[in-house]
Parts: sequence; C-alpha cells; structure tokens
Amino acid sequence: AMSGVVNAVTKEGGNQYHGAASLSYANFLTPHDNIFPGINDGGLGLNLSQDYKFQLEGPIFRDKLSFFVNYRYQDTNGHLNGIRRFNPIDYSDYTSENSQDWHIENTGDNEYVSMSWSHKTSLLSKIAFKPFDNFKVTGLYTLNDSEGQGYSHGSKYKPDGRAVGYNTSYMFALNINHMLSSSFFYEAKVNYVNNKSQSYLYEDPLDSRYLHPRYSGTGHSGFSTGGNAGAGRGISTYEDINVKVDMTWQATKNHALKGGIHYIDHHINKDAINVRNKYSGLPIENISVQDSTGKIWWPFYELEIVPHTDKTMGIYQVNPYEFSGYLQDKLEYEDMVINIGLRYDYFNSDQR
Repeated sequence: AMSGVVNAVTKEGGNQYHGAASLSYANFLTPHDNIFPGINDGGLGLNLSQDYKFQLEGPIFRDKLSFFVNYRYQDTNGHLNGIRRFNPIDYSDYTSENSQDWHIENTGDNEYVSMSWSHKTSLLSKIAFKPFDNFKVTGLYTLNDSEGQGYSHGSKYKPDGRAVGYNTSYMFALNINHMLSSSFFYEAKVNYVNNKSQSYLYEDPLDSRYLHPRYSGTGHSGFSTGGNAGAGRGISTYEDINVKVDMTWQATKNHALKGGIHYIDHHINKDAINVRNKYSGLPIENISVQDSTGKIWWPFYELEIVPHTDKTMGIYQVNPYEFSGYLQDKLEYEDMVINIGLRYDYFNSDQR
C-alpha cells in the first residue's frame, strides 16, 4: 500500500445480554464577559450541551444469531453567542457622513442567542449469524444525521436568518467469513454508502419569508443589521458501492498465499436550486416604500426558480469507478520472511 490502510472491526453481540445507558450535561463558565457574552447570564439552556447514549447487545438464538445496537444523541451549544439587536426584517442606512441622517431599524429584543450549535444522531446496529462453526454472516447498518450552524462574527448582532447545514449519511454492509478448511478461508464484503448534504434557511426555496437583498443594509461597519440567507442552495449527494473479496491459503509451512479483488462504484450528484426575483432587471425591482412608522419595504420581490441549462455551473452527475486486484506469497523461514506479490490498480474518473 502507498498510504495508510484502516480496517475497522465493529463489536457484535454474544450469548449474554448486556446494556448500558448514560447521559451528560456540560456548560461553560468564564470571567471574561466582554469576550464571551451571555455565557454567565444567559441561563442554563443557552450554552448547555447534552449527550445521551444507549447500548444493548445479546443473543436472538444462542450460539447462532446475535444483535448489537448503539444509539447516541448530542445536542451541542458552543461557547459563542450573539445578541439579537436587529431582526432580519430591519433595514439600516449608514452612508451619510452626518449621523443625524442615518436610517436605523433595530427591532431586536437584545436577548442572547447561541450561534454555534448542532444536533447529531448516530446509530450503529449489527446482526451476526453463525449457522456453522466455520461460516459467519454479519449485517451492519449505520446512520449519522446532523444539523447545525457555525458562528458568524458578522452576524453577531443579527443572529437570526442564517442558513442551517444538514447532513445525512447511512451505510448498509454485508460480510461473509467462510473457512473451507483449516488452511483456506475467504472473506467477502459488500457495502453501500449514501451521503447527502445541503444548507438552507427555509426548506421551500420560494418561501415568502425570504427577504429582498437590500435588507442587508447600506454603509455597514462590519456587522449585519438585517436580511437573511439567500433562497438558492446546493445539494450534494455521494453514493458508493463497495465490493471486496480476499482469500488466504496456507499452502505449506513456508508459503501463505493471499489474493483478492476490490471494486468501488462511485455516484456523485451535484445539484442546485437557483432562484431569482421575478422583477429582476426591471426598474421597479429596487423601489422602496416607507410606511407611517418609518419602516422601509421593498414590495417588488417575488421568487421564481431558474431552470437549469447547459451553461449552469456546478450541476453534474458523474460515476467514477475503481478496481484493484492483488496476489501475494508470504515466505517464512527461520531467519527470514519475504513478501512477494503483484498488484494492479485502475481508476476511471468518468470525466467528459
């Protein structure tokens, strides 16, 4: 191998039932309120992190069929908070050199808001079936699901209206281990992996709560005073089908022969939902109105989805695949061990 090789072996159930459960809570304390606002006086829930774990294993049919389940849920709130002085619907204009002419809308409640948070769920389940002493089949399913937001210093005083990142990945795996004799055995593995990630504020890209870009303000001093995340979003999906077979034969006292093949089929789907204002490019697009309270609005803002064309960037589907095979002889003598072998690797990127 030209780089590191990792072979992960997961736990499986036995002939006795075992279980475990735990929960933990953690929070932050700091003497530096001016650096980390809200930690000491934001309440226990603001930066509280929770971690729940559950595990159970045991036999279904003694010596033949067993199970193992591990579940974990994490609700994490980081140490970085924001202050809601502005709401997404607010608009401010600081372009004038005379501060008396500034237009400022700040309808926030000045509450502290946790800005670095995540919710994570993970599940590992495994079934092991051993109908004969020399034959075993295991099935594995894993799930990892998460959502969260990272801290944005520019949004410190307008913490709402930011996009949330979502990621879901799961795997199915089947493993067969068969010992045909005391000197020959093989192992076959097949697994399927699916990973999907995207980021958005509202699931519907045409949601009426998406705001005109002008709400982000004019003449900023480095902090956002209004507006929310854009309605468009990228969607990335990765799928892998992995097949691996290895065989080992202790031919003689001095010769151990190994061989195997490995095939991986990749499916990469990069998609996006692009939107635009249906009034884009028209003179009325940026017309604003001001009501009796001094609030400024942009009435000509209605989203529509932009159709994909051959010139749309970042949209593609490709199916790369790779194949490898090897044959090895391990020669063991009293004073020397020699490994001799051949390996073939092939990769097709499916680029057009």
